[in-house]
Amino acid sequence: MKTSCRIKPAAVDCVISAGKREFDAISIVADIEGTYTPDELSYKFLLEFNIQEIILADLKGNTKVMKLEDLVPYKTRRR
Repeated sequence: MKTSCRIKPAAVDCVISAGKREFDAISIVADIEGTYTPDELSYKFLLEFNIQEIILADLKGNTKVMKLEDLVPYKTRRR
């Protein structure tokens, strides 16, 4: 089963309000089983801040590290 997951807007607001503008990586933890990807709003955040390393994880400790260019659909990639 493949589904999408959203980065919590409150978490984004918190780090932006604290003045954080550059990110080396971001970890997205979802309480679901199986493969998932960030949703469209999360893609926008990843693109806007050019976050190159995305760590996808679940509550069982399974992780997958992806690069932004491999995660974002072709139609939304920067040219």
